[in-house]
Amino acid sequence: MFNCEVLLLICWLFFMTFTIVHATWKCNDGQELSAFSKRCDARIDCSDGTDETFLECHKENCTEHQCSYGGCFSESQLCDGTPDCWDKTDEHPHFCNKELMTEPEPMKTFIQERCLENQSRCSKTECLDKKYFCDGIRDCPDGSDETNGNCIATTCPSGTFRCAYGGCLENAKACDHEIDCWDGTDEVPFICFEMRGKPQGNLWPSHIPRRNTTSRTTSPVLVYPKVKTASSAPEPSSVNGSCIVPSSLKNLHLKTLFNVLPYTFGSSISDAVVVRLSCYGNSQLNGNDINHCLHGIWQGPWPECIPTCSLRPFNKDLSIRAFCMYKDEIRNCKTQNTIGTSVTVTCAPGYKPTDIITLEIRLCEKQASSGIADWKFIKPTRLHCIPDCGKIHPTVKNDPWLVSIFQSDVTLSNYTFKCRGIIVSPWHVIAVRLCINEENPMRYAIAEGIQLASFMKNGEHSYMLHNVASIFNSQKISLLKLVNPLILSTSVRPICMPSREYHTNSSELTITSDTQNKYSLVSIEESILKQINMDSH
Repeated sequence: MFNCEVLLLICWLFFMTFTIVHATWKCNDGQELSAFSKRCDARIDCSDGTDETFLECHKENCTEHQCSYGGCFSESQLCDGTPDCWDKTDEHPHFCNKELMTEPEPMKTFIQERCLENQSRCSKTECLDKKYFCDGIRDCPDGSDETNGNCIATTCPSGTFRCAYGGCLENAKACDHEIDCWDGTDEVPFICFEMRGKPQGNLWPSHIPRRNTTSRTTSPVLVYPKVKTASSAPEPSSVNGSCIVPSSLKNLHLKTLFNVLPYTFGSSISDAVVVRLSCYGNSQLNGNDINHCLHGIWQGPWPECIPTCSLRPFNKDLSIRAFCMYKDEIRNCKTQNTIGTSVTVTCAPGYKPTDIITLEIRLCEKQASSGIADWKFIKPTRLHCIPDCGKIHPTVKNDPWLVSIFQSDVTLSNYTFKCRGIIVSPWHVIAVRLCINEENPMRYAIAEGIQLASFMKNGEHSYMLHNVASIFNSQKISLLKLVNPLILSTSVRPICMPSREYHTNSSELTITSDTQNKYSLVSIEESILKQINMDSH
């Protein structure tokens, strides 16, 4: 029998062997990556791109988010305005602007409204049942039901196979010698060897028949004007073995497990289909988030959508800090809050109130007329906070408005110190024009504080870095707008702007202080000030 020490030694040796073997990774063209973790990280490092392919990354387990082809990206990269996945999953409208993705195409045209409630439009003349979108087979004549635009944002459940473009299949249909994904990625030999083992002769058939797409229970239908007829009959719960979505459900959002297209109330759901449930608007799901249609009967009870008050205004405003309570217990202010929750708002560190009001208290209440939950002021006061500029805290050694600007080489990998900059707002840094000699904002990175040592983008360093979104140049001053705002604190805060009479065309970045040791710019160019104000609105 192994004792604990021997077992730990074996585990350690296995771990070290695995680490050494996988310390590097080779691209198909022979290029060697310095770390195994560089593959499938939403960044193309191989010159031939083989480190970020569906073939290499389709089985990758991501801790945060996953590109449609399989690469991994972080929460901070989601909807940051810069595509990281080469297929642009991280900037897809379904994630970044949900209003654009309730249907594959806008539903507000005259023709679009003629489709049945459980269908979506293929083209200007045809409609298709929503359950056939992103299922691997092109049913629409124009193939629009199986495009990257519609399917790239799908989330395939466990136990299924994801096609390269985003469609979902049952695992049994992958590598069964019949093509189900329209792009053929369910019958790729290398993938099938992994899933099914190598067949006799070590060859996977190269000429595989495409599954017959005409064996559908329904097919695309021509669109005709929808005629509504009055009826006093009770609402049916099932039709020919299918289940009907009850119209009595309020604020409930239904979609299948295999695509992102929603079903509307009164729609017919086919037998054996599982639907995923969520709530519209400011409401919270109370109950199971999945239901199953089986032989015309819904197998589970329908959950309830409880009205909640949105905390988006508090969470999005970096100038304030929200403190939530519900029944004398502290609540997480980053989630939606139920009726009866109170929120106390104060200015965040690095900010100060604009007047004598130092806090704001609101209560989540349900409006009697609409049934919608909204915040009600306990006191008729609203807190306004602005950056507490130009102050140096006694515990801070360096000026908190100073930052270090680094410029990269052409590979955007190696960064060297270029010059110092001055924070003028949470979104903006200014520097002398001679420092910024490149128009491409991706060539620059801003480090908080005074830093001088060069660094590599993917190497270890202790800097708090910020990416640059855009550059505005005047004659002698450059204004750098950041991708994400600075989080103000005692060690990071802006310099104060000069008083109105010193908004001139001067290009000197001179700093002065008053009798209360509050520091400000002596003057600033009018064009720079206008651009800051434009960005702020």
